[in-house]
Amino acid sequence: MALKEDKLFSIEDPKASKRRFFLYAPPLKGARPSKRKPPKAPFKGAKPWQVSVFYYWWEYLRRHEGYAETCRDGGKGEYEKLYLDFGNVHEGSFWDWWRTHQQLFDEPLPPPIRVIAKGEQLEPYRNGITIEVSLDQRLSLTIRQVQRLLAGKVVPPRNEKLASKARYPVYTNPVLASLHKCLVTWDLHKAHPTWTLFLIHDYLNGKITEEGIDRYLSTKDLKGRAAIAGSSDSRITKSMAVRRDIRIAEQYIENVGKGEFPKRSTR
Repeated sequence: MALKEDKLFSIEDPKASKRRFFLYAPPLKGARPSKRKPPKAPFKGAKPWQVSVFYYWWEYLRRHEGYAETCRDGGKGEYEKLYLDFGNVHEGSFWDWWRTHQQLFDEPLPPPIRVIAKGEQLEPYRNGITIEVSLDQRLSLTIRQVQRLLAGKVVPPRNEKLASKARYPVYTNPVLASLHKCLVTWDLHKAHPTWTLFLIHDYLNGKITEEGIDRYLSTKDLKGRAAIAGSSDSRITKSMAVRRDIRIAEQYIENVGKGEFPKRSTR
């Protein structure tokens, strides 16, 4: 089924001298040139290029240890096949990488409308129809007739999800805020392995500072600890939430090394 252009996000690519189309919003430096409603920003103050699933694809791939090792070895190793497509994500900025790798995610252009001369034989499109149009009538009438003929045939039903034909399709409908939350939680846990999970929760939610965490970890006074981090039940609930986000991030990281994002199997 043909992809209807206004169902896609588009962006000009001067290097490739063509317009690129994406099922999901691509990263940009300025205003989004699309009639479609842009996705919700993943966090307050997000830059335009961070309001895109492809930005988080790059970020999560940078956390994959096996892929990082392949990058350090110049593309040799377990992930060298993926490296041929994605390159060294640890060199340069995201925007440097996106300029040369956006073709991994764009949709192929729809086939053009062709004029078939009398007696000419052409291989028909896999999913197309042949129409004969008289040139002896007004253009406006011809356009109306073609529109009526194609009504219901070209545009997919509203409840039908467009199937991506990109080389690396987005695995599932992304929620950018969730991708961001899981990523920063995973990062903080890796940077501070001695912090208990409920302290990570409070830190990310602005309820405690690093100094407060140091005081909590250095005191053995139970009342003092409760005053800082809350009741036992509260700590358990917060720890479960953080553990879930870390587990989800780990699944995203594992699967992005297989060329699939954002993919997870369990919560």
